[in-house]
Amino acid sequence: MINNIKVYGERNSGTHYVTQLLEENIQDVGLHSGFYKDITGWKHGYPKTENYDIKTTLFIFLIRDINPWLKSMYKNPYSYNADMNIEDFFANTLVLEESYEDHDVHVYEGEQQNILDIRYMKIKAYIECYTKVPHAILINLDEIQTDYNKFLLNLHRKYNIKLTEVLNDITLHTKTYNKQRNRIYDIELPYNIISSKINHRIEKIVFNLKSKGGKYKTTRHRNDCGSDCGCGSGRNNNNKLTDIHLS
Repeated sequence: MINNIKVYGERNSGTHYVTQLLEENIQDVGLHSGFYKDITGWKHGYPKTENYDIKTTLFIFLIRDINPWLKSMYKNPYSYNADMNIEDFFANTLVLEESYEDHDVHVYEGEQQNILDIRYMKIKAYIECYTKVPHAILINLDEIQTDYNKFLLNLHRKYNIKLTEVLNDITLHTKTYNKQRNRIYDIELPYNIISSKINHRIEKIVFNLKSKGGKYKTTRHRNDCGSDCGCGSGRNNNNKLTDIHLS
């Protein structure tokens, strides 16, 4: 039985949109906070599974296509320096500008890297945690925004989550409140810098998540996950990327 949902996703990956979509359309199931001090961890951080009941928690891991995500990260870098020129932003280690010294970006070295290294380390952590928790969804944001009805109905069919009688989309941007789901930025990415940093194996997984409709999992819990479910803690360990076959 699912009692709570925990949404994880990188910054600019639609966590706010999906949270609002769930708040609008599900019943009798709680939503864990995304605040970095919450016991379940920062919604943009590395998955945490200790000190709360993961057996009754559905984890939703959101990933966004690389091009719109990179543009959004450059325009909205959140805890990172917003004044870097575009070449430096993508070529170098990001410069922290976060006032809360106990924030994840200061605590975990996995948040203190090049933007693409952060993307791939975070996706690896999502995949690994997906394989180890009993109830999880690994999905591309575009899949939800293209057919939010299908996503919500899958929550009901696969996890017996009660839905409202009428399903409603979130049509306004969750930050600007303009009538658009995603902000569109007319900028040209420096592919001469980015191309050598792209992990094509992981991007193929991201593409397949969209083309195959995401991955949904519900199983009996097979092992105790420990402090971070083997999901990665943001340290530069050499966790092996779990193969996911989307058949």
